[in-house]
Amino acid sequence: MWYFKKSGALDSNRRSKLEEFFSAQNAATSVVRESIQNSLDAIDRKRSDKVRVRFTVSERSWEDIAPFANTTDVPLTLDDHTNCEDLDRYARSFRGKKLRCLTVEDYGTKGLTGTTDKDDARSGSNFVGFWWNEGITGKGNGTLGNHGVGKITLTRVSDMSTFWAMTKRADDDQTFLIGFSNLPFHRLSNCSYLGYGRYGVIKDEAGQDKFLPVTDPQTISQFSHAFGIDRSEYGLSVFIPAVVAGINHDSMLQAVIEDYYWPILNGKLEVTIRDLTKDVETTIDVSNLATAIDLLGDTTKSNFIRELVSAAIKVHGMKKGNPNYFTGIQPAIYIDGKHKRLRLTAEQFSADNLARLKEQFEKGEAVAVRFSLELEPKDGAPLTGTFEIFLKSTPEASVGRISQYIRHGLVITDQKTNIAGRFGYCFVVVDDEDMSNYLGTAEGPAHTTWVLGKFAESGKYNSDAPLRFIMDAASQLYRIASGEDEEKNEIQNFADDIFSIDRPGSGKQQEQQQQAKKRKRSEVPVPPPPETKPAELIRLEKMDNGTGFAIHPTKDLAEILASEGITLPFRIDIKSAYLSVKGNGRSFKDYSPLDFDYASSIQIENSPIEAVKILERSGNKLSLEVHSPDFQIQVKGFDRHRDLLNRTNLQVSESEVAS
Repeated sequence: MWYFKKSGALDSNRRSKLEEFFSAQNAATSVVRESIQNSLDAIDRKRSDKVRVRFTVSERSWEDIAPFANTTDVPLTLDDHTNCEDLDRYARSFRGKKLRCLTVEDYGTKGLTGTTDKDDARSGSNFVGFWWNEGITGKGNGTLGNHGVGKITLTRVSDMSTFWAMTKRADDDQTFLIGFSNLPFHRLSNCSYLGYGRYGVIKDEAGQDKFLPVTDPQTISQFSHAFGIDRSEYGLSVFIPAVVAGINHDSMLQAVIEDYYWPILNGKLEVTIRDLTKDVETTIDVSNLATAIDLLGDTTKSNFIRELVSAAIKVHGMKKGNPNYFTGIQPAIYIDGKHKRLRLTAEQFSADNLARLKEQFEKGEAVAVRFSLELEPKDGAPLTGTFEIFLKSTPEASVGRISQYIRHGLVITDQKTNIAGRFGYCFVVVDDEDMSNYLGTAEGPAHTTWVLGKFAESGKYNSDAPLRFIMDAASQLYRIASGEDEEKNEIQNFADDIFSIDRPGSGKQQEQQQQAKKRKRSEVPVPPPPETKPAELIRLEKMDNGTGFAIHPTKDLAEILASEGITLPFRIDIKSAYLSVKGNGRSFKDYSPLDFDYASSIQIENSPIEAVKILERSGNKLSLEVHSPDFQIQVKGFDRHRDLLNRTNLQVSESEVAS
């Protein structure tokens, strides 16, 4: 029976914000990613080496659903809540209608195991995490889904904002029936409800009312028969009524192949998609993945996925005795201020391996490196986690198209390699369980990227150095394989440019240097040109708290501009980097978006607002356009424990001057 909690005197009127994490994903992608990742995580290794997941689209009548739609507030039903006037345009009645429904079932898994006590939110219980937790990282180790948002994703694809779930549990052999409805705050029959509802039973335990799953065999049998569910094996079955139009055979097929091709190729996943309303069924496993791609309707998309899977197949083959697969590589450790950091350098490879790495990469062959990193849990002994990078170059005329981060079989879709040059493909693969657990703490509910703030928020590990390294390791490997790390330093006398002043006329300094070189080649002395004092236009000054710098106009700037014949506006280009442990010359090459990003982590304030226009802020580059000789600019948000270097370039109406 459904129970909708009434609003109390101190309860807020709210709606769930967790849906916002999935706003960039379509309905099919959301339900496929969430369902399969939870199934893979729940694999029952004692009984199976593969997880099977089945998606079934069917048509059901309201009469099928009605016996399971009663609420504790008789005579109200679930339909009365979904059709409440307070829901405005989302209010819908389903009485007497035919509904498209989705059933998601997994096999070879353990089901929703663990305690059913909601008061033990951090027990590691999969049951509590799935049914009760919201935004709480309560699952145990080895999990792909750590935020208790599976139920939010499942209700998101239902016009009824509702689902039922039946699980047979491997830990106690019990079968439970539960449900969840994710409606917003609303009023119904002169009563205010917080919105969310749960399907279960209220029982007295030790003098306290507990809301528990349905265990009555008759109710469970009736539900199974009504919706064609066979839960004779351990696992989980989810029934979602009134699914949105975006849930169909083709959309789910594309989502399965695009997001889970890796565990399918590994032989760890088999997926069946059935649409009983159209009499179509497709099973995808390692034997027919290429054939399944041919069923995708979008030619452009199917061609890319075919190329992606083809590259993944080659990557899989590299682990079997390939001489281009280098194992046991450990990055160098250095101390940045008070923090441990990791960096990959050529010295981490033997001379022979380094030579082969570069030679093969230059030839267009794929190379791979397996890294070992120490992980430091706050509770427990240190662990060794591993991950792999598979990298292939591309001809100059081509542009790399394939960049994939994969953790425990799940594609982390928005994670970027930060490789500046061209490449054919790059796979960063984390199959190791300890490393997967570590990285999982840095993911948001949608599992699309790794975020340092999320990692720190979890508080489970002592150091984020491995996370920072993994996020940037692909670009570091690329620089070594492509030979970029051997390029000569292009920054001369860079230390003098820290918070330096741009001046018109510095181009004359270069002419003087060229004249000096000519004098060395000739015995005839050449007199130096007459020295002219350059005019200062701006000043860069480090802030007292060390978190940034300020840009000021030089004194009497208006008069200087007039005397030099320079008209407003003029442009200031700034390129920044933290001082590298290898010296000034390496600083720009060693820049990583993990250090800072002008587009996101750096704050820029200018006064008055109309005096300065921001033209570009991306990575370590900032471009400003000055429209008035009277301005003040503050750039802040840098790490006060690190030395910041700035290269400035001034573009004026008649000349360009670089410091």
